[in-house]
Amino acid sequence: FLMLGTNNREKQKSSSSSTSSSTTTTKNRVLKQGISYEDTKRKRGQNYAQIRKDKRDQNFSKRRNLPVQKNTNSDFDADLDIGDDIEAELPGLIEGVLSDDVYLQYDCTQQFRKILSSDSIPVRYQIIEPKVLSKFIEFLSSDNSSLQYEALWCLSNLVSGSTEQTHTVVNGKAVPVLIQLLSSPSEDIREQAIWALGNIAGDSAELRDFVVSQGIVPNLLRNLTEGTPRVSIVKNVAWTLSNLCRGNTASISHVIKPCIPILSQLIYFKDDEIISDGCWALSYLSDADVNEQYFNSFVDNGIPRRLMELLARSNTSIVIPALRTIGNMTSGNAEHTKSVVTNLHIPTMFKLLSHSKKLIRSETCWVISNIAENEDQIRIVLDLYREIVRLIETSDFDTKKEGIWALSNLVLGGSISQIKYVASEFKCIKPLCNLLDSSVDHEMTLIILGIIEKILKVGQLESNGTNIYKLEVGQNGGTEKIENLQHHQNGKISDKAQKIFDNYLASDEGDEDKDVSWLGNSSQTVNYQF
Repeated sequence: FLMLGTNNREKQKSSSSSTSSSTTTTKNRVLKQGISYEDTKRKRGQNYAQIRKDKRDQNFSKRRNLPVQKNTNSDFDADLDIGDDIEAELPGLIEGVLSDDVYLQYDCTQQFRKILSSDSIPVRYQIIEPKVLSKFIEFLSSDNSSLQYEALWCLSNLVSGSTEQTHTVVNGKAVPVLIQLLSSPSEDIREQAIWALGNIAGDSAELRDFVVSQGIVPNLLRNLTEGTPRVSIVKNVAWTLSNLCRGNTASISHVIKPCIPILSQLIYFKDDEIISDGCWALSYLSDADVNEQYFNSFVDNGIPRRLMELLARSNTSIVIPALRTIGNMTSGNAEHTKSVVTNLHIPTMFKLLSHSKKLIRSETCWVISNIAENEDQIRIVLDLYREIVRLIETSDFDTKKEGIWALSNLVLGGSISQIKYVASEFKCIKPLCNLLDSSVDHEMTLIILGIIEKILKVGQLESNGTNIYKLEVGQNGGTEKIENLQHHQNGKISDKAQKIFDNYLASDEGDEDKDVSWLGNSSQTVNYQF
C-alpha cells in the first residue's frame, strides 16, 4: 500500500519531553483572576471542538453514484432510456424485479438504477417499495455479478438519500451482506459496496456505530493492504474512513485507532481528493473526546510533520483540515504541542496569516497562540507576531479576536525582552487601544486590558523616570478610554480599568513600590536577546 503514492494508473470510474521550570512557571501565571494559561488553552480548544462537533453532526457526508458521461458501449454508461411516463412503467418494472426470470430481473433492476441515478427524476420516484428493496438486498447474494452490481448501485443511491430511506435499507439487513461483499473477488463489486457503506456511515453517528459493530473496519482496510487497489477504490475507502471518524468516537475508539496508520499513508497519496479525505478524518479524530490517545498515535506515525508540509498547498480542502488538526494537537499536552513545534515551518505560517480565507487566518492565529506557552516556544514564533499585530489592526473581527488571544498568551508566557520587542518593534499598543470600545465584547475587552497592563508593567520596570508605554497608551487615546471603562457596567472590566489607571496612568509616581513579582526570574532579562 505504501507504493500507492506513485501509482500512475488511469483514474477509474467513480462519481515534551518533561517541561522546564520556566515552562511550569509560565503555566501558573495568570492572565485574569481565576484563569491560568493552561486552563485558557484547554478551554479554548474544547470550545473550538464543540463548535465543530455541532456543525459536523448536522452535516454528515453522503455521495450519490451517477452515471459516468463518456462514449462507451457499456450498459452502465449508456444514456438513460427511461420513458417519459415513469409512473406508467413502474408496475412493469416492479413485476420484473419480483419475477423468477434472472434476465428480466437484471433489465428491470438496471432501469431502477437509472431512475435512481437521474437528477431529472422527481424524488417521489426514488422511494422504493419494501418488496422491491428486499429483492435488491437478495440480489446482493446472486451468482450473477451483473445483477449483483446493478442492485448494489441501486442501494448505494438509496442510502445517499434521506435518513428514512437509509434506515429502510439498514432495517432490511443489508449491512452484513454489504460487509461480506468487501471481500468480493470483483473490484467493481467491492468498490460499490464501499460506496454504499460509506453513505450509511455518513447518515448519522448511530448508523456509523452500527456499521462499525458489524465489522466494517478490518474488511475495509483490507481493500488497501492486500494487493494494489485501483485509485477509485482508494478514494472511496478514504472517504468512508472520514465518515467513520466523524462525531463522538469514544465508544468505538478501540476500533478506529487502528485506522490511524492507514490515514498516515493516505495523506502521502498523489491525489488531492484522497489527501483531503485523509486530513478530514484526522481532523475529526483530533476533535474527539478521546483525542489524547489518538494524538499519541499521530506522533508515532509521523503525522504532524506531513500535516505541516500540507499547509503549503494551495488547495484549501487540504489546508483547512490539516491546520485544524495541528491546532487541536497544540491544545493538547506538552508532548503533542512539541511534535508540532518541532516541525513548524515559519514561512508557511506567514503565508497562512495573510491567506484570503479568514477561517485560515484566524485558525493560524489560534495555532500560534497555543504554541506561545513558554519563552522557548515564543522565541520560535516571535517574528510571526508582526503579522498578527497587523491582523489585529486591519482584519475581520474573528481574526482580530484570535490575534488578541495570541498576543495575550505571549505577554503571559514571554520574557521581558520578548514583551518589549512586540510592544516596541511591532507597535501593538495602537491597535489594542483602538479596540478599547464599548462595542467590543466583554471577554475581549478584559483580555486587551490584561495585555496593556502587562506591557505597562514592563515599561515601568524598564523606565528611567518615564514609562514609554504609558506615553504611547496616552498618544493613542488609551488613557481616556481606560479612564472611561472604570464606569463600565461589567464589574470585572471596571475593576481592571481602575487598577490599570490607578497604578500606571493617573500619575508619574516612582516605580519602586509597584508590583513586578509576576515577572519571576524573567525580570533579570532586560535586553532584546531571544
